[in-house]
Order: sequence, then structure tokens, then C-alpha cells
Amino acid sequence: MSPSGAPTDLDPLVTRPTLPRVSFRPMHPAGAPNGAQRLVVALDRDGPSCVWCSRPFPDLVRPTREHVIPRVKGGPSIPENEVAACARCNRERGHASPVQWLDEVRARGREPRPEIIEASLRRLATYTEVRGGLRRIRGYLRTELRKLDRAQRGPAEGAASTGSPEPDPL
Repeated sequence: MSPSGAPTDLDPLVTRPTLPRVSFRPMHPAGAPNGAQRLVVALDRDGPSCVWCSRPFPDLVRPTREHVIPRVKGGPSIPENEVAACARCNRERGHASPVQWLDEVRARGREPRPEIIEASLRRLATYTEVRGGLRRIRGYLRTELRKLDRAQRGPAEGAASTGSPEPDPL
């Protein structure tokens, strides 16, 4: 109460109108699979081993949902963008691009499964073409697919197929 007797905001008996909470996370449509269900989908689709190091998921290796295009870069939490990875690889990857991380795990002596990453990127590309939206990731997605194609062809093939002249031998 104020000295004049009028209620103030500090008075615990004054009720203020409540406003709805605003969430900045995207809303999933009713009936959309939750995180645990999407992990089961990824395990069924891609097999019970880590996409980055090929470790199987027995009782001691915990599978996690790995976003192929990281959420911080606009990647959605949908089955097309998620694969199963061990907690170690998921944590170590951070926000690295898929192709950059494939090179890194190979350098660390692990055996990644690039065909699973490529399939996920292609599924996501199809999803964006059919459903629309996700404009923020389209360029990133095209670039990652192009880098993956170039890495699979090898440097000599990549130069020949792009029309770039081959370097002259000295």
C-alpha cells in the first residue's frame, strides 16, 4: 500500500493480469513424433550404430539424435535431418558442417558412414522442395551436397567434371 492507501505493484494482494507465455521454439503439429520417437525412427532407418564412428549401440554406448544440419544453423528437428550418433561424437562435433566433420572423424581414425549422411541431406533437400519453407538452410544444404559429391569423386574427377583445366605436369 502506498502512503495514500492506494495499492501498489509491491502489494502481494494486487493481482496482475497474466499474459500467455511466448515461446520462440517452433511449434510441432499435433501428432508429430517427439524426440524419443524420432530417435527410434533414425535407429530403424540407419541401423544401430553411430553414423560418425560406426560404434554399435550396446548397453554402454548411448545413442543420441544428431542433427545433420545443426539447429544453430537453421536445421529443423525433423526425422529427415536427424541420424543416430553416439553421445561422444554428437558432443565433439558441435556445430561443424557435416562434410567438415566427416573429414575430422576420418583424421581421428574413426570409420564414418558417409552414405547415411548423404541420404539424410538428400531427404532434407526433397523435404524442402516438396513442403517449402526452411529458406534459411537451402543454400547451406546445396553447398554441403556439392562438397560431399566433390569429396566422393576425388580431386582429379572433380576438376574434369567442372570444366576446370587440369594442372600441367612439370
